[in-house]
Amino acid sequence: MKIDPNLILQIADRLKDAVRDQRPMETAQIHIVGLDQVKQTAGDNWSEMSGRVRESSLEFIGQRVGPNDVVIPAGDGFVVIYADATEDDGRHEVLQNELNTFYMGEEATKGLSANVRSAAFGPDLLIEQLRKPDPVPFWEAAKPVTHADMPLAVLPVWSVGQEAITGYWITPEQVGRPVGHFAYDPAWAETGWHRDDKDFLELDLRILAKAVAEIQECLQKNRRCLVGFTVHSTTLLNRNRKRSYMEALTLAPAETRPFLQARIGELQSGTPMSAVAEWGRQIRQVSARVDLEIHQNHRDVNNMADLGVSGIACVMANPHPSPAEFTEVSRNITVWARDLKRQNLKLRLDNLDDPRLLGQALDVQADSCSSPRLWPAVPEPEGMKPYSREQFLKSLPATAAERRTA
Repeated sequence: MKIDPNLILQIADRLKDAVRDQRPMETAQIHIVGLDQVKQTAGDNWSEMSGRVRESSLEFIGQRVGPNDVVIPAGDGFVVIYADATEDDGRHEVLQNELNTFYMGEEATKGLSANVRSAAFGPDLLIEQLRKPDPVPFWEAAKPVTHADMPLAVLPVWSVGQEAITGYWITPEQVGRPVGHFAYDPAWAETGWHRDDKDFLELDLRILAKAVAEIQECLQKNRRCLVGFTVHSTTLLNRNRKRSYMEALTLAPAETRPFLQARIGELQSGTPMSAVAEWGRQIRQVSARVDLEIHQNHRDVNNMADLGVSGIACVMANPHPSPAEFTEVSRNITVWARDLKRQNLKLRLDNLDDPRLLGQALDVQADSCSSPRLWPAVPEPEGMKPYSREQFLKSLPATAAERRTA
């Protein structure tokens, strides 16, 4: 399939916007049903007729979408990429009904019908399909982008003081991304700002359910270790989602509660601290340990003790930071360690892979950390496992000075 160059330019603009905003693109997938029967009836005239079907369908669809929407032939049908992303307003059903009426009214297209479905697609998938010379139908190749499909990783957590893997963290995994690998929202991981009002409740409930189930499995196997779970800050900001989540949290069996470690995830700048304190109070009724996750650009961690949290955590947005990123993150880690120590709060650093930052976690006496380099994700929690400083240092340059310049 050859795509019109003008369409490519329009699609490129749409993709740039979607990648920047880290949002899926809303589409209508139009599957033309009955082509085989019409082709058989047309016989030798099919080549000419198929062109007429395609062109007349394109023209008809083009008159019923917006001027900035893009219509692409794909497989046995078309894909419409909408310029705007709106909640389902019935436009896909209207388009399907109008197309079916159109096909019934044309002699060449009698026997055809349209099946129109809506879906949101990630930019990577759309690029992959458009690269193919003859794309398979999008409705077969693509899956809607949903949080229900986001995989969950089980990451070992190393305790600096105990020199052991003492816990595991259930976290969303952004598969195939060089940055924001373990995060809910890559846009937040990169900029510290949620682009829109995303609904993470379903994902939060999956994480909680997995954490509880893993603890129960560990207890059956006589493995005792902490298992961390995260609830997204925007879930707690929304009254209805918060109520649903808290109801699920209170159902955690009594035997699992001593091993739960909670985290309020991706706390956005400007969130009322009074609200954070209330969230922590409610979560502590089930999980005695509650950490607060801040962005790596967040500097001021004073007065955190007033919130009743156990400590703060930070997921490094980039496991391999640029020199400028490293300078800023390194400075912030030093400030966090100093100010949290004064408040008797813990510091947790995640997604560390750079030897300099791993070394700094040791140098500033952070309480715990996770690292894809040293402790890759595991299928399930494996209980507490010794891991000495000597083992840690073997993977790093020898001295603190060397680590800072590695």
